Amino acid sequence: MKHVTIEEYGAFLGISGERLQISLKGILLKEIPLNRIKTISFSKNGASCSTNLLLQCSVRGIRVFLRDFKNEIVGSFQGLHEHAVCQVRKKQFSAFDSNEFSISISKKWIYGKIRNQRSVLLYFDKYHKKKNLDSNNHLTEAADYLKSISEKINAITSNSENWREVIMGFEGSAARKYWEALRMSNLLPASFKGRIGRGAKDLVNTMLNYGYAILETPIWNCISNAGLEAYLGFLHVQRPGKPSLVLDLMEEYRPWVVDRNVIKLCGEDDTTFGDIQRKRLIAGIHETLSNKYFYKKKKVKLESIIQRQIYRFVASFSQTQEYKPYVFKW
Repeated sequence: MKHVTIEEYGAFLGISGERLQISLKGILLKEIPLNRIKTISFSKNGASCSTNLLLQCSVRGIRVFLRDFKNEIVGSFQGLHEHAVCQVRKKQFSAFDSNEFSISISKKWIYGKIRNQRSVLLYFDKYHKKKNLDSNNHLTEAADYLKSISEKINAITSNSENWREVIMGFEGSAARKYWEALRMSNLLPASFKGRIGRGAKDLVNTMLNYGYAILETPIWNCISNAGLEAYLGFLHVQRPGKPSLVLDLMEEYRPWVVDRNVIKLCGEDDTTFGDIQRKRLIAGIHETLSNKYFYKKKKVKLESIIQRQIYRFVASFSQTQEYKPYVFKW
């Protein structure tokens, strides 16, 4: 299944039979069977689509997302043929009122994120050894540090005051060590001084922010499939227009899906984040989502794993199953 991202100004999306057609200035660029599409995202102004396409998307459950100039999702279109969500959302709101559950699930998300940052470090350490490159033990030392931090997160109890600040403090310590090790091992340019979110101007942070925005689409789609309220998160605080639950559930996938692809692109000669780099990053993220990984002793596409993990999250606050973060093997 594909996530289609439209980056071309003036692009037009229509249908012919049961195929999506993407055209530019009257020239057909690509055709994709509708039964292979999960979402369509418009990341450029000036693109358009036919109402026939929107009708087919609504019938088939294909969600259409609109992004603004900051690459943030500001609108979506979906059909009314959705699963009943009332009971799921009632349980979600009830779970939100439980401080014990909020702490427990937030710990697991950040634990999963840090363990997957560790997986990224060991993945590139393995690559260095294969290529006989010297990383001066920066990667393995940082991996050990991240392991110890993740264990400290597990020790946080429901009696902890300011638990969000405590969890995010551990997350921040792990992140600083993680990014520093990648820079010291020459996997990121020396000009990279650390993570900057909105408003970043340097190459690495610009690519990371763009990649995380691309990852939002499949996560949001899986959340909608599960009938959840995307704006009611447990770790990230609620603010108008902020999809807190999307940000929560993205945490454990950011390192492997986005960071790893950005690091690979940083090894190329091109040092500007232009159209070619954007398309490569989008392709890398989509390819990662389509790759198969072991899940309960079977190889499953990552996007299907994410969907199952979100259903497992629903089961956790319905008290029918424990949530366990998905940790990648390097």
